[in-house]
Amino acid sequence: MHGERTSAQPVGGRLTTALAPDADRRCAGVWRAGRRIACADAAALPYDARRDQCEACAALDRSWSVAADTRADDPRPYAVYLAYFGPGLHKVGITAVARGSARLLEQGAVAFAFLGEGPLMAARRTEAVLGAALGVPDRVRSAAKRAARLDLPPAADRAAALRRLHAAALELASDGSLPGALRPRPFAVTDHAERFGLERRPDAGPGLGAESAPGPEIGAGSGPGAETVARSRPAAGAAASGRGSGVAPERGSDAASGPGADAPSRPGAGVAPGPGLGVTSGPEAGAAAASGRGRGRRLPVAEVTALRPGDTLAGVVTAAVGHDLEVLADDGRVLLVDARLLSGWTFLRSPRPPDAPGAAAARLPSTRPLAVPAPAPDPLFALPTPLPRAHP
Repeated sequence: MHGERTSAQPVGGRLTTALAPDADRRCAGVWRAGRRIACADAAALPYDARRDQCEACAALDRSWSVAADTRADDPRPYAVYLAYFGPGLHKVGITAVARGSARLLEQGAVAFAFLGEGPLMAARRTEAVLGAALGVPDRVRSAAKRAARLDLPPAADRAAALRRLHAAALELASDGSLPGALRPRPFAVTDHAERFGLERRPDAGPGLGAESAPGPEIGAGSGPGAETVARSRPAAGAAASGRGSGVAPERGSDAASGPGADAPSRPGAGVAPGPGLGVTSGPEAGAAAASGRGRGRRLPVAEVTALRPGDTLAGVVTAAVGHDLEVLADDGRVLLVDARLLSGWTFLRSPRPPDAPGAAAARLPSTRPLAVPAPAPDPLFALPTPLPRAHP
């Protein structure tokens, strides 16, 4: 590439990715000091890989990473956060204070609250104590997040759940169970549901979210040949101020994905306008709508599993949650698209119109039906009870 630029892919905006028949997918390399260092092997990536790095480049990133515990001397202050993904699904994690809420947007946290901040090792110790004492995990799988946000309670209930968890954590601080170097923060909740497009306002159009919120960032540039291209390196989150996916996960991220806690900013996914897309449907098509779940938004009925040379994906982004995009395709169905599948490709910015001389019909990406999971049972307790501690 000969230069890059970035812009946000908004909820309610048009998404079109068209691949030339001879397109290939290559490793994005490693990032150091805020810039990209090209992969030494220009390694090819599998079409269905949900990452932007080859194994060798990912190993280089892990060799100096807070996420992989190979960089324990980071002098920056770190914040401990409590994240809410849906009823009964919380997690604890850490992020550099300077990154603000970027890490929570990357992870697709529907709501969150900061517990406190301090040195890296104090934050790590706090994370471990909360996991042991309150049973709050530091990792949540993507599938669990998707299922949990199908049936979100009102914002007030989400805030109340985080308030209870925050209070339980501060009780541990009051009796000396948390590191003294951690400076507690008063409770304040940030809710991302509207920003992600998970809740509709009354005047929103069909399938659109509450506002035109930014989604994964777009990284574009010009490449060789007569056509302009967009290079895809998805940033894992609606704010996309964090790094692209495919490297060692930060503690508390999806086990199979995610940028590190210490990751700098990097360009995101490349998209461009182009022709429309039809998708196939499965036996579960319409089941989501019939379930009455989703708080007023249309739920995906199929998932894109891979992009291949010659494929075209097009539609309107109705929700953008972490690396998950919900796209209202041109035939009226909603697709779930993992933005990490877009990484490493060179997309045509101006695909040949379908009616142009010699133009072939657009080929659709591979999809599979999405089964609608049964509603989660009510938890036995609002919060895990802290483990009893012996007193001398």
